[in-house]
Amino acid sequence: MSIIKPLTILKSAYAKLNLNLTLTGEKTENGYHKLTSTFVAIDMFAKMKIDIEDNPNAYVSRTFVNDIENNKYYNTIVKAVDLWSKRRECPVIVKVQIENPLPYEAGLGASSSYAASVLHALEEYYMALNLGANPLDSFEMQSIAIKIGADVPFFVSGLPYAYVEGIGEIISPTSPVPKEYLVH
Repeated sequence: MSIIKPLTILKSAYAKLNLNLTLTGEKTENGYHKLTSTFVAIDMFAKMKIDIEDNPNAYVSRTFVNDIENNKYYNTIVKAVDLWSKRRECPVIVKVQIENPLPYEAGLGASSSYAASVLHALEEYYMALNLGANPLDSFEMQSIAIKIGADVPFFVSGLPYAYVEGIGEIISPTSPVPKEYLVH
């Protein structure tokens, strides 16, 4: 592993809408409802500044969101850093600043989108740190994502719209959907 200076990565964390959401009534062991829905990314987003640096003398990563370590309001980001760093065996220090946060508990997937953006930033960092290394493939990224939350796999996929099943882990590209929505 080569040493590089801390890396700053800028991301936009987009919101999503659920079209035709249906809960099947079944719950999984982790408490998620099984569902079917069409998810659509919309052009409402929060800006994220993500500073990442190696933490070679530590066994665990440290995560700060808006200057608060392990910020309980952003636990999906903390989970994303923890799960990614364990998978990569790469403890890091991550500092995230969120500008214009998306509304919470509005069904827009705010915390899931933040987590997915951080996962992508961590992979960018790792690839810059380890030239020639293989990036995590989509299956590995999705296996981390579903441990964070049901909407995170959709945001990790980068698809603009998809048919989603199970607890969010079964994602199928779908045909385009209407391009205009009124969100209020």
